[in-house]
Amino acid sequence: MNGAESLLETLINNGVEVCFSNPGTSEMHMVAAIGKTQGMRSILSLFEGVCSGAADGYGRMAGKPACTLLHLGPGLSNASANLHNAKKANTPVLNLIGDHAVYHKKYDAPLTSDIISLAQGVSDWVHTTDTAENLPKDAAEAVAASCRELGGEALVCQADVSQEADCRRLVAQTLAQWGRIDALVNNAGTTKFVAHGDLEGLDEADFHNIYGVNVIGAFQMVRAARAALTASGCAAVVNVASIAGVKGVGSSIAYAASKGALITMTMSLARVLGPEIRVNAVCPGFIEGEWLAEGMGQAVYDQTRAYLRSKTPLQVTCTAETVAESILSFIDSHSVVTGQHLVLDGGHLLL
Repeated sequence: MNGAESLLETLINNGVEVCFSNPGTSEMHMVAAIGKTQGMRSILSLFEGVCSGAADGYGRMAGKPACTLLHLGPGLSNASANLHNAKKANTPVLNLIGDHAVYHKKYDAPLTSDIISLAQGVSDWVHTTDTAENLPKDAAEAVAASCRELGGEALVCQADVSQEADCRRLVAQTLAQWGRIDALVNNAGTTKFVAHGDLEGLDEADFHNIYGVNVIGAFQMVRAARAALTASGCAAVVNVASIAGVKGVGSSIAYAASKGALITMTMSLARVLGPEIRVNAVCPGFIEGEWLAEGMGQAVYDQTRAYLRSKTPLQVTCTAETVAESILSFIDSHSVVTGQHLVLDGGHLLL
């Protein structure tokens, strides 16, 4: 995965789904990444002002950011009038501005400009990324800045939940920012796509890696946050498990086993953390999106989705938004529910 692909994946994972673009040669890596990645709808415009105007309108209607892809400082300048309007309206818009390659800047090409100065007048947050390694975190920071435009609060922390020190650092940074923790959603997860009949396709390291994030990571986050959650007085932990842990299906045997363990751990934690902390789990079935399509392969993904939409009682499949609704319900309500797992599959379990 190159820098452009990691940037795009981070944006998609943070709910940015539309890109209004007028790219040039400096942005070809992003164009290539968009062309082969599901989850980002690219709309080509012949003028940069159309990109920024469309992104402004999208942000006002959808209540979440779109992004623009613009060519160098002059391209940003052509988009500035509508970006000015977006800033005044507090519309969430995320602008990706390409620049000359580092090795080319010394030639002072005709389109070379001070992009930062041009951007500051129409932006609340401006950042330059010089390395591919920093792109995912910088993209997350950009999305967080857009969330703040909508009046929300956000903190970006990069961590590996399989490492206890990282879990404790996450909790410490959260407490430093807000002084309290009222809810914990254990949503970090990983897998390896291996057919269940291929027992040789999984090795010891695969099980350790999958359990390290899916089970141990969730436990370590609860342990690190326990004191703060208890102090809240009416806190909630929601573990994101899977239908794989209920039916023994899914991307691999190791993944199904890890999600089954997470469901069991949900019940164990619920017994010992009450009455101050409620602990529940959601178990999504098929979730629409680029990650599953890439893992299953597009043809199998499309076939499975069509089958579920035609055969399940509700004739629907999960989306990130519908899973979030159930997570939020466990946090905001269900005050007498703990130790439960909720299957989100449109009724597939009934078949």
